[in-house]
Amino acid sequence: MAAAGFLLFWAPVYWHYWGLDNFLFLCDLALMFGCLGLVLQSPLLISSQTLSILLISVFWIVDAGWHVVSGHNLFGATDYMFDSQYPLWLRLISLFHLVLPLVLLWALDRTGYDRRAFRFQALVALAAILASRTAKASLNINFAYTNPFSHRQIGTAPVHLTVTFLAVAFGLYLPAHIGLRKLFAPSVRTNS
Repeated sequence: MAAAGFLLFWAPVYWHYWGLDNFLFLCDLALMFGCLGLVLQSPLLISSQTLSILLISVFWIVDAGWHVVSGHNLFGATDYMFDSQYPLWLRLISLFHLVLPLVLLWALDRTGYDRRAFRFQALVALAAILASRTAKASLNINFAYTNPFSHRQIGTAPVHLTVTFLAVAFGLYLPAHIGLRKLFAPSVRTNS
């Protein structure tokens, strides 16, 4: 029930301060679906959001850590964490990037890993990346407008969105999926 309580606190606070578009971020979707998965004890939701958040959180931690050490962010995904226009308590809520992967891994140990997680999460990511293109370009949610390295769009909008989706699905999710399949027993509900 702690997951439900946190979600009931987090969602209205984030909506108020960051706006509705913020819920398109893959990490925020992982928090929402992951907490729902914990409440429902759903191996599919727990599994899909674990593979979603694992490497995203690593990049978030590296980006924030780089800023702490150098004074500049590496990718720019954590600029808001160092923006004093936002209250410190609000920025600290984003430390869920550190906690959520650990909680979901613990839950996977109990539920097993649902082998359908990769396909499910790839569809969630595709929908989120496409929807992110409707948000303000300045937000660059899920890098739907510019990539995190050159800070430019790759080709036309459809090409950029396709490359972004493929990078997320096969560069982040597939390696996590392969690793989680090896580390955790299949969930009882999937038996595959």
